[in-house]
Order: sequence, then C-alpha cells, then structure tokens
Amino acid sequence: MSSPDFRLIFESAPGCFLVLDPDFTIVAVSDAYAQSTMTERDLIVGQNVFTIFPDNPDDSGAEGVQNLRASLERVRRDRTTDVMPVQKYDIRDSDGDFEERFWSPTNVPVVGSDGVLRFIIHRVEDVTDHLRLQRSDEAQQREVVAQSSAAARASRELKVANAELAELNRRLTELDTLKNRFFANVSHELRTPLTLILAPVEKLLAEVPADDSRNWLLDVVDRNARLLLQQVNDLLDASRLESGQVDVEYAELDLTEQVRQAAGFFESRAVDLGIELRVQTDSQMRAETDAEHLNRILLNVLSNAFKVTPEGGVVRCSVQREPGAERAVIEVADSGPGIPADQREVIFERFRQLDGGPTREVPGTGLGLSIVRDLVDLLHGEVGVDAAPEGGALFRIALPVAAPAGAPVGQEPAVERAVERERQATTDRPDQVATRSDDPTRPLVLVIEDNRDLNELVCRTLAEQYRVHAAFDGETGLAEARELEPRLVVCDVMMPKLSGEDLIRTLRAEGAGSVPVLVMSARAEEGARVAMLQAGANDYLAKPFSLTELRVRTDNLINSSLLAERLHVAQLSADRERIATDLHERVIGTLFDLSLQLGGVRDLAAGRVQERIDATMSRVDSVIREIRATIFEA
Repeated sequence: MSSPDFRLIFESAPGCFLVLDPDFTIVAVSDAYAQSTMTERDLIVGQNVFTIFPDNPDDSGAEGVQNLRASLERVRRDRTTDVMPVQKYDIRDSDGDFEERFWSPTNVPVVGSDGVLRFIIHRVEDVTDHLRLQRSDEAQQREVVAQSSAAARASRELKVANAELAELNRRLTELDTLKNRFFANVSHELRTPLTLILAPVEKLLAEVPADDSRNWLLDVVDRNARLLLQQVNDLLDASRLESGQVDVEYAELDLTEQVRQAAGFFESRAVDLGIELRVQTDSQMRAETDAEHLNRILLNVLSNAFKVTPEGGVVRCSVQREPGAERAVIEVADSGPGIPADQREVIFERFRQLDGGPTREVPGTGLGLSIVRDLVDLLHGEVGVDAAPEGGALFRIALPVAAPAGAPVGQEPAVERAVERERQATTDRPDQVATRSDDPTRPLVLVIEDNRDLNELVCRTLAEQYRVHAAFDGETGLAEARELEPRLVVCDVMMPKLSGEDLIRTLRAEGAGSVPVLVMSARAEEGARVAMLQAGANDYLAKPFSLTELRVRTDNLINSSLLAERLHVAQLSADRERIATDLHERVIGTLFDLSLQLGGVRDLAAGRVQERIDATMSRVDSVIREIRATIFEA
C-alpha cells in the first residue's frame, strides 16, 4: 500500500486553512481558503501574509492587519492557541477592489519534539453572510459593530497589558541581578575591614598577658568582630540559598557525635549564663548527610535557644532514630517564653523576628532560622516548632539517614576540625615584633592591596622574614612585578585600574610563570576561588584570615619556589658538565686524529719541514694532556 499524500489531503480539506512559518511567510494553502479569499495558491505561497492581505486603504479605521499580527505574535511567543474575536478584514477581488468581509480566526502553533515552533496554522471561517443577515435588523447591526469595536479595544488593551507585563518582568530580572551584585559587594566591603579588626586583635591577644586589663578589652573587640562576621556570613548564605548556589556533599558520619560536638560549643556559654545544658544521644547513629550543613543547622538552632533562655533555665538537645522510619530526629528545646501558635510558621521567613521593634531584647538579623529551613529542605528533611515540655519552644528536625539514590557519599570529613585545632594552637603562641629588613639575601615579597591599612598589616607581618614592597593598585603592582622580579606576589582580587585576575593573566602571558601568586580576597565562594586558580594563582586566602595562616602560606610558596629554582640550577649545572665533557672528548679525538695524520706524513718530509712537524705533534700531545687533566680535575 502506497504512503498517503498528506499535502493532497490538506489542500482538499473542507476548512479554510493557511500554514505560516514563524516569520509569517505562507507555506501552504487549502483549496477552500484560496477560494474564500479569491487568491491562487501559486501566487501567494512564499509571500508574507500581510503582503498578500493588507488593510483596505479606503477604510481609515481598518484594524485587521494590526489585530492579526498581534495574535500571531502571541502564538509565536507563548506557543499557545489564540482564538480571535470576529474581525472585519476586507479582501481584494480580481479587479483589485476591496470587498467587505468578516472572519472568525483561530491561530494554532505547531511545535516540534525539540520544543521549537515550526509552523502556525491560521484557520478562518467566513461569517460575512451571517453578519449581513443580521444587518436587516438595525439594532442588531449596531450591536455587532459595538462588539467589534469592543473586541478591537480589548485587543489593543491586551497589547498594552502584555507590553507592561514584559517591561515588569525585565525590571524584576534587573532588580534580581542588582540584588545579587549588592550581596557580592557587601561581601567585599565588609570582609576587608573585618580582616583589619580580627587580625590585629589576634596578634595583640597573643602578646598581652591574660591578667592585663587590655586583654579583656581586646577580647570584647574580638568577640563582637566575629559576631559581625557571622552576620555577614548569614546574609551571604541566605542569598546563595535563595539563588540555588549551595551544593550538598554527602558523607557517612556519626550523627550523635556531630550533635555532641555542636552542643559542646555552648558549654562555656551555658556556665556563664547559668543555664543547664542537657545533651541526650544514643551511643552511635550512622547517617549519610552533609556535615557542614548539619553543623550549621545545629549551631543556628542552639544559638537561638540560648538567646531566649533566661538565667537558671534549661536548653535540651537530643537525637534519636524515628520509630518505623529511616529518619533521625533532632530536638532542641528551651525554657524561654516560647512561640505563639500563630507565629510558628512565619518565624522561618527571611528577616522575620517575633520581637522586631526598637525595644527588642533578642539580637539578630532574622536570618538564622530561615537558613535552617533552607538547609533542612536541601537535605530532604523537615523542620517544625511546637511547645516544649520545658515551657519554651521545641524545634524538631527530621533528616533522612541515607543519601538519595545515586548521590556520591564520601568519608566523614575531619579537615575543618583539624584546621581549627591548628589555628587555636598557633594563635596561642606570641608573635615576634615585625621588623622591616633591606637585607638583599632575603626573598622579596610584593604586596598589592588597595586598602592601605590591610596592605600595611600584611607588609608588617611578612617583614619578619622577608623584604617587602607595597603597591596600591593593579597597574602599579604589575609594573613593580616586572621591575623588581619578586619571589612572591600577594594581591587582592578587586583593585583599582587592574583586577587581580587580569594582573595574574598578564604576568603568566609575559612568561612570569615561575613567580608564585597568593590571592587574598573577600570573595569566599567556591566559584571565585576556582576562577583565580584557573587564571594562574598558586594559592587563595579568603578574608578575614589568620596572620599565622598568611605566614604559613607565604613560607610554603616561597620555599617551593626556591626549591624549584635550586633544582633548575642543579639541572643546568649537570647539563653544562655533560656538554663540556662531551665537547672535550670530541676535541681530544679530533686532535688525536690530527696527530696520527702528522705522524703518517713525517717520514715523507725532510729537513726543516720534518722538524716543524715534530714540533706541531709535540704541541698537539701537550694540548691533549692539558684537556684530559682538566676533565679529571673537574
């Protein structure tokens, strides 16, 4: 059986059909449509529909082209069928005159399997005769005209509304972009001064004795600066969670140990505030979850409990497996004022605080619990709040103990705890007084940072071991790097005149690939760090940073560079010795051949010629002995 001729079937269909491509060019016409519009298929296929069917120039109020174009554009944009009201759209006859016609059009999209719009089917029904029958009644005729005008007016209003909606959507997109840019700027503008607060305080705390009154003042500064850092991190984390930029790294861990460690952070606070801290856990409970996110959830909820619990109160933290389910349930309860039933949902909204007035007693940004909710959702869990037996609020967090199917699961991370222990161990030791040195034997470090206070702090810190030179913008720093050829470049990312990324790329393009670069930046997100490493940076230090960590990373980069240079020099020396030895052997061989040749012609000579040959052979033998002696001595 032969395949059906679909074109013949389409063209013979009883309805009036016109097929357009997305540019409104006619690609197919049914016989009924050509007959109704007094056109010929061969003359209109390949032409734009509005070229073939223009408005009647004698009708100043004609809106057929305008309304049809608007409908077709909606179909092209939204990929949905658009049914138009009855339209007055006059048609040219064979003499070129226009004949009044009324149509009921429908425009239908034809979308491919890839979601791309392929064609638009324009189907019409000629209702002219029907309307003309109604004209016999003058009242009915006026109603039709009024409805047509109303439909045209509604069409125009719809166009205006669509344009306003598109503009509103553009503005919302722009505002969202500006908001994300604002959070990035907040990160940079707040983390830099925080570095200038925390790093000097860390240094002074290590130098001032514990019984000195200044130590207490420095401790106040340190605590409040770290509180500000926590609030900055909350703001940035909330933004990243909202924009979906936070990933989950599942690892197998002991859930009870995680809960005990998180509660342990609050033991000293509980003693200071006179609050009883109860921790109730099973012996061990294995789970596959994100350790960092879990720790953040626990710290935020426990911090909230300690904020509202009065002196002499109780904070309870417990974890147990939910009966009959593959979930672990963590509870944090307090004996504070509790949360009213009608407020137990809104407290998880961003910036929401139950006591948000000027006299509020509980500090905070209103982001802690919203971050908890977002992180719990990210881990496919549930969080809720109820009344606690202790009299306050009871937060109940249910988390699955197994990672989603197909998700990679790593080992329990211990790096962060090790880093913290190392940081505490090093910052407890007093630092030596930083002194600048012009000793040319010391490696030179070029520090490029536009913030003069931070630049000075870094220079003073590194001057204990190295020569340091400062630059305060990217262009000057690049020029100094070319001229001074330092052992290490320490630079910021965001700098006047030339960014840190462009500075690094320029250095690498100019062949300065052996100069290590340590980037210090307020951009703490993973993408910024990866971008700088891809540009050619050797290491990345996020602000605020520890001065001890700065020194350690600097030492590692310079020592690695010096070691690489020594290995290179050793390799060059070995290559020179090998080349010299090979060259000496070739010269000796050549001279020995020459001596043999002279000896062969000596017997043929006589008199003074023979004497000169003997003298020459003696000189060649002497040169061979000297070269061999040089090689053996080397």
